[in-house]
Amino acid sequence: MCVRPLVLLVQYIRVIPTGTVHLSIGKHRYSWNKPQTTIHNIMIGRLWLDHDGDVVIHNHTNGEKAFVSFQGYKSQGSNFRRLKGCVKDTCGTERLVLEGNWQEGMQCYPPRIEEEAKTLWKSFPKPANSSRMFGYTKLGLHLNQFPSVIAGEAVCSTDSRLRPDQRLYEEGRVDDAGREKSRLEDKQRQARKHRDQNGVVWQPRWFAPQEDEFTKTTSHVYKGGYWAAKAKKEFPETPDLF
Repeated sequence: MCVRPLVLLVQYIRVIPTGTVHLSIGKHRYSWNKPQTTIHNIMIGRLWLDHDGDVVIHNHTNGEKAFVSFQGYKSQGSNFRRLKGCVKDTCGTERLVLEGNWQEGMQCYPPRIEEEAKTLWKSFPKPANSSRMFGYTKLGLHLNQFPSVIAGEAVCSTDSRLRPDQRLYEEGRVDDAGREKSRLEDKQRQARKHRDQNGVVWQPRWFAPQEDEFTKTTSHVYKGGYWAAKAKKEFPETPDLF
């Protein structure tokens, strides 16, 4: 009897966020959920993604809500990047219509009134070589930059820009980056094992868990201290991550 090997090709990954996003602007407090994201062609072909689900943005200060609907490729085809939504007041009356494209920009206009749409946001054009750098924007491409002009600046030893595997990968030394990544992961596992053996509970340095008064969900909130340490150029008791 001939037994053919089973080959499993996983062509996509679905990411389902479970937390809540919080934002404060002046006296206004906002919170919202995130849509599901599906990353396609993770094994073969060109990577691309789509979003699916309804996002509700709550203004906890005045009770207004915004509703934005993301619809994936399966239901919308080539129009899967389109966004539709609205803003409602505390009585549930629709005050604004929202339309746009999550990759390009978004506009709003009053319902049932002939008025020119107002641009809420518009994306900047990506760099010419963006397709060779995972589709990053200009901002994204600079997030890992560590120019010599700030070499004298006080930098915490846990700054992610100091990660050696990340730096090697950016320089194109893929094999070296892979080995360094394995070393770092093993080092972190050993550090966690040491804490467990000695009954040490890990405590975040700059953040503390706090329950939100509106959503009753728990998130880590900045508790202060980082910028003062940076001004003094002193970061005592910082763990050796790298």
